[in-house]
Amino acid sequence: MIYPPISTIKRFRPLNGLNGFKKGYTPWHTGLKGVKLPNSGSWKKGEHSSPTTEFKKGYTPWNKGTKQSPETINKSTRALLKVVCKHPNSFEVNALNYLNSIYHNKFTYTGDGTFIVNNRSADAYSEELKTVALFNGCYWHLKRFGFKVDDKAKGAVELIESVRFLEAGYKVIFIWEDELNAIIST
Repeated sequence: MIYPPISTIKRFRPLNGLNGFKKGYTPWHTGLKGVKLPNSGSWKKGEHSSPTTEFKKGYTPWNKGTKQSPETINKSTRALLKVVCKHPNSFEVNALNYLNSIYHNKFTYTGDGTFIVNNRSADAYSEELKTVALFNGCYWHLKRFGFKVDDKAKGAVELIESVRFLEAGYKVIFIWEDELNAIIST
């Protein structure tokens, strides 16, 4: 890419004191503090536009007290994952290759939302073995919550994350990023 010469780049610098406006210029929003009164040209701080419509008494939102069905939740989760996790990252590719080398290509990548159980998506799934695999990175599952990377913290995370799959009758395999890196490097 060809960049323009530095002499042609205009830099922002305040022209008049610290406000950055030209001398004599008044910003469009000067004096417009607060909320505007109905049918008036002035703005007065702390007064609402229409007290009768702003805080309606007895008004109930259309979705108050309603819960989404599990099918709706799974559908929205699947749609989100298809956008966010379209392709596996490098750790997930390595973990899936390692898993398939042990189980003879019985696992497929499902982190894009193609397989959801109890509103939880597995990273890999084997229908033949009725087993799900979860690939956990140390930062995302431990460090961002302030946990140390040790067996006790990993066990707690595994217990919490496996509940939904175990309730549905699936076996769960966990592959941790640091453990996989240690295996691959040897």
